[in-house]
Amino acid sequence: KYTVIDGVLFNRNMTTLILYPSASTAKTYTIPNTVTALSGYAFSKARNLKQINIPNTVQELGFDTFHGCTNLTEVIIPNGVTAIGRAVFDGCTSLKYVSIPNSVGTIGLCAFYGCESLSNLQIPDSVTTIGEYAFDGCTKVKSVTIGRSVTSIGRYAFRNCDLVTSLVIPDSVTYIGYAAFDWCDSLASVVVGKNVATVDT
Repeated sequence: KYTVIDGVLFNRNMTTLILYPSASTAKTYTIPNTVTALSGYAFSKARNLKQINIPNTVQELGFDTFHGCTNLTEVIIPNGVTAIGRAVFDGCTSLKYVSIPNSVGTIGLCAFYGCESLSNLQIPDSVTTIGEYAFDGCTKVKSVTIGRSVTSIGRYAFRNCDLVTSLVIPDSVTYIGYAAFDWCDSLASVVVGKNVATVDT
C-alpha cells in the first residue's frame, strides 16, 4: 500500500509524497520526479531543511505542506501547480525567495503567513484570488506587485507588511477585504484600480 525511501513515506506508486520525517537532520531534499502531489502537512515542521527541490511533475500542494519549516530559504514552485492552498508556507520564517508560476490561480488562506524574511512579492497575472491573511506578517517585504487578473484581495491579506511604501491595485480588482493593508506603517502611496466596488470596513 505504501513505499518508504530513506524514511520518506509515499503511496505505493510514488505519485504522492505523504510524509517527510520532521526529525530528519538533512538540509536538502529532492522530491522524486514520479511525484505529482504533496499531501497536507507533508513537510510540516521539518526544521532542518534549508532547500527543497520540487520537480515539474508536481501539480498539487496540500494544505500546510511546508508549515513551520523555519530554515527553508528558497522555493521554486513548478509550473503546473494551480493553487497555493491554506497555510502552505505558514511560519517559514527564513524563506527569502519564492517563485510563483503563471499556472497558479489562487493563493489561499494564510498561504505565506509569517514569512518574515521575504523581501519581494511578485504575484503573477494568472492569480485571481488572494486569500485572507495570505501574506500577513511578511514584515520585511519591500515590494509588492499584484497581477493584472486579481479580482479579490481577502481580509488582512497584506497586514503587517511594514516596509511596503507604495502599491498599485490593478483595475481587475473588484473586492478588497477588511483591513487588507492594516499596519502597513510605511505605505505612503496607493493607486486604486477603477473597478473596485467593495472595500470592507
